Amino acid sequence: MALDASLADKPTPARIAELLVALDGIPFGGKPGGRFRISRKFLRQFAERRRLQPELVDAIADEMFERGFVLIDMESYFVVIPQRYFSSYRRVTAAAAERVLMAPDGDVNATPGSSA
Repeated sequence: MALDASLADKPTPARIAELLVALDGIPFGGKPGGRFRISRKFLRQFAERRRLQPELVDAIADEMFERGFVLIDMESYFVVIPQRYFSSYRRVTAAAAERVLMAPDGDVNATPGSSA
């Protein structure tokens, strides 16, 4: 599929990701750097587009991931978080997953085989 001529001079998803990554390293909002949220309005400005198409957001998210960040669409704004923040999260074990999957009516505190 050919690139629309009107988009040829717009920032690429890679360039938009570079701009978002740059925000991670500058102080604002009372913090020296790190995770942040950005409004749809500002992301549209970074993208130089009037509308953020889902395909563009997905492409930006892919580029962010390649740079070690996660872009989360929260509908009215986006969250940018370094991937390293997730490395200390607890991992679901097989026993925990089985407990939830086997729970009667989703009640994980119920004893298997008992009824309410």
